Amino acid sequence: EPEAAAIATRPGASGRKMGLVVDIGGGTSDFSLFEVGRGGRINILTNQGVTIGGTDFDRLLSVDHVMAHLGRGGALRKEFGPGVLTAPQAVFADLATWEKIPFQYGPKALRAARDMRALALEPDTFDRLCTLLEYELGHDLAFAVERAKIGVNANAGQAARVEMGFLAPGLSAEFSHAQMQASLAPTTDRIRQCARETLRAAGIAPARVDHVVYVGGSSLLKPVSEAIGADFPAAEPIYSSVFTAVTDGLALAA
Repeated sequence: EPEAAAIATRPGASGRKMGLVVDIGGGTSDFSLFEVGRGGRINILTNQGVTIGGTDFDRLLSVDHVMAHLGRGGALRKEFGPGVLTAPQAVFADLATWEKIPFQYGPKALRAARDMRALALEPDTFDRLCTLLEYELGHDLAFAVERAKIGVNANAGQAARVEMGFLAPGLSAEFSHAQMQASLAPTTDRIRQCARETLRAAGIAPARVDHVVYVGGSSLLKPVSEAIGADFPAAEPIYSSVFTAVTDGLALAA
């Protein structure tokens, strides 16, 4: 796949060129350093990867900007005696994690949510949590977060709106491009570090990379491409075949 992506976007100029394929999908970020040799032959020098992708970005945005509307961080009265406790965090973290969402449905989880609602100082937020669990709307919420992420990425000057009318009439949450960048910082830092390790493994200095090929929808996310681009300021970013580079390259090589 990395070789196919490189073939699809290799420069037409003669002479050797050094490129980096940045392939970021739903669950992984993969890097391949390659050299364009004589006759346009692609030589893969190193490969590295990290298990971070688009669903991780969505999870962080959901936890930081959405889950408070379902009760995350909410105060619960103690069942016995005075005082309050903070609502348990696990259910909100799991509902923000794509692959864990189906495991939150069932009588036990719904009963726990209703118990929290009964003790909550702000029961309306936990009522939304109960609605989500009862009607199994976890992935509807995940899709809403993803749409907002795509929207604010396309228009950095306008806040993203996560529409949650399916949980309560008129309910929504917002986050700005700057807030998205702050939320994703832990993951973009790890992705950037993996790109650096890819070059170190081959003994290649970043200044020798003259083009970076972005593949996969999540590579279009500005906090990601900006983090990677900061290490390769002289390299040409190539986005022309983000969704088709692999298939285009395979066709050209056939």
